[in-house]
Amino acid sequence: MSVAPIFALDIGTRNVIGLVARPEGERWRVLAMAVREHDERAMRDGQIHDIPKVVRVVREIKRELESACGMSLSRVAIAAAGRALQTNRARASAEVGLEHTIDKERLRVLELRAIQDAVGSLKGQDNHCVGYSIVHYYLDGQPIGNLEGQRGRVMEVELIATFLPRVVTDSLVAVCHQSGLEVQNLTLEPIAAINAAVPPNMRALNLALIDIGAGTSDIALTHGGAVTAYAMVPQAGDAITEALAEAYLLDFLEAERVKHALSQEGAVTFTDVLGLQHSFASEAVRQQVRGAVETLVTQISEHILSLNGKPPAAAIMIGGGSLFPALGPMLAKALGLPDNRVAVRGTEMIKRMESIPELLQGPMGVTPVGIALAAHEAPGFRFLTVYVDDRVINLEDWGATRVLDALVVAGYQPSQLAAKPGRMITLQVNGETRPYPAAGGGHTHIMVNGQIATVDTLLGDGAQVSVVVPQEGAAEVPLRLSDVVDLRPIPVTLNGLGMDCPPLIRINDEPMMGDRHLQDGDAITVDRTVHGLLLQAGLLGAGPVVLQFSLDQDSHEWPLQKLDVTINGDVATLATELQGGEVIEAKTRHLPPPSIKDVLAPGCLELNVRVNDTWLTVENPSLRVIMGTDVVPVSTPVTNGARLSVDRSQTLTVGGLLPSLQLVYPGLDDEDVLITVDGKYADLITEVTPQSIVELLTENAPAAQRA
Repeated sequence: MSVAPIFALDIGTRNVIGLVARPEGERWRVLAMAVREHDERAMRDGQIHDIPKVVRVVREIKRELESACGMSLSRVAIAAAGRALQTNRARASAEVGLEHTIDKERLRVLELRAIQDAVGSLKGQDNHCVGYSIVHYYLDGQPIGNLEGQRGRVMEVELIATFLPRVVTDSLVAVCHQSGLEVQNLTLEPIAAINAAVPPNMRALNLALIDIGAGTSDIALTHGGAVTAYAMVPQAGDAITEALAEAYLLDFLEAERVKHALSQEGAVTFTDVLGLQHSFASEAVRQQVRGAVETLVTQISEHILSLNGKPPAAAIMIGGGSLFPALGPMLAKALGLPDNRVAVRGTEMIKRMESIPELLQGPMGVTPVGIALAAHEAPGFRFLTVYVDDRVINLEDWGATRVLDALVVAGYQPSQLAAKPGRMITLQVNGETRPYPAAGGGHTHIMVNGQIATVDTLLGDGAQVSVVVPQEGAAEVPLRLSDVVDLRPIPVTLNGLGMDCPPLIRINDEPMMGDRHLQDGDAITVDRTVHGLLLQAGLLGAGPVVLQFSLDQDSHEWPLQKLDVTINGDVATLATELQGGEVIEAKTRHLPPPSIKDVLAPGCLELNVRVNDTWLTVENPSLRVIMGTDVVPVSTPVTNGARLSVDRSQTLTVGGLLPSLQLVYPGLDDEDVLITVDGKYADLITEVTPQSIVELLTENAPAAQRA
């Protein structure tokens, strides 16, 4: 089964890179990619400063990729730069039991429990968890590479959880939503990069991966088979660009062009903000900004040495900023490493990629490829976007996001949510008994998608939450049907005709049209099924057309017509729930009346007899079927009102069995064959039962066998 393509976006400080890739077995293929530079400095240090400008760039990339791939893109995987990054190690354990195998779901729950513990240690801080890396798994106290599929008593995980301020992640999610995209997966840029560039079989080495972008330099360290630390330096390529701009009076875009030109030897020519043209040797210009490069290198090396406690065995640089001349040797010197232990690497080191487009080759392509890989393979987070009183709220999807989670982020105080309740009534909705607030008073009303809810109601993506905190002493407002049930019709297409289908409502078993006040104890049923739709459309009569008959004095019915229903081309039933937008085909098909053979119990017409150590299934010639007073063949059609009975009083004899034996043993007539039943010679009237053992013996059989 093919896997859906993944749309990945690397929303960087200087560039936005988008790619669509698809896993094909163990390999990946890039279907399309696009790159756009920000026209202006809409982002700084990895933070979005102008959302509409970034949205404009993302929309352009989305359109280009959709055109190239011939498909609509609605979900996207993204990564956040480590601006104001915080990390926290956490552990969690759970009992398993030797009778259970650890599966992916159990493992994910264990990991989420560890992350929630890490979240709890950041009290009072409004941060999002943007990814995590496993340090170690343990089974019954012993380290193990992978818990999935294992058995044991206690499983444990140790991980590094990474957190960013909500303002960073909210702006990224807002850009995606305003571009018509749902966030499929959110991770941290160094997590994405290290999963792509440093696979698990390389993490036994003490390596430093440095992703030098435009606004930030993200760091990840490995040792002992795991990622051991993440860090971020709030400086990168833009610091060099700004140093060029200040030294030569250049606007930012011109300084950026000059920086790129410095990778070539010879002269570099540029025009300053006063309109004066200059030409300098590239080496002279590089020396002019050497101080900015040294500052960047010093900050990166200090973070690495502080986190690692010593120089790493080697350092790998990726990202566009890593291409600045002499940056590698300067970093090697600061880390105390030989020059050949610090290298700039690109997408050529990602062995899982089938082919890399030219635009994606080099160090700039590692992170966007890593984002795509992370969406498929590595731990990340999906966001739910909900609306609280028309305010957009982004929430991490922990698998059980509640109304309370959204209200806390929206700024509601516990005192508001715990207001004194007003009078309550009890209603039964589709067989489930629920309490409902009868009116305002001091009770807080919470609605989710038009339905009465509580703080524990689970939320899905796009949920509309409204909260009404009544003023003290407010007059009681009777509860209405529309407060409990969504009465809005849903659009469907039935047999080619578009129509709006309201739910079928019954209150206390009485059909109900429109809205009305509810009373304590009311029983409400809501039908949004295919059955309800067809009733409204007049395609269901009083009941199906059936043939009635009796068999051995038991009454039976046999349908003579069948309703075939499909929804969007797939087979459906009358009980299928409708959501809106379905294309439904409902056709009545007439069925022929059954024969007697059709209505008899399976196996009634057959016997299993053991002949010469082989079980044979033969027709039971002794079975007689009576319709009315006449014995009739089993091929006779059943008529409406027919009275059928099966006469099982006749026994099967060897003579009755012979026609079936002759079909199986065609030479039976040509040979002198003796027949025994249960070890005794038989003649044509010897009785045969399903337990009998029948043997066919030739004249040449041993005397002992014939005796």
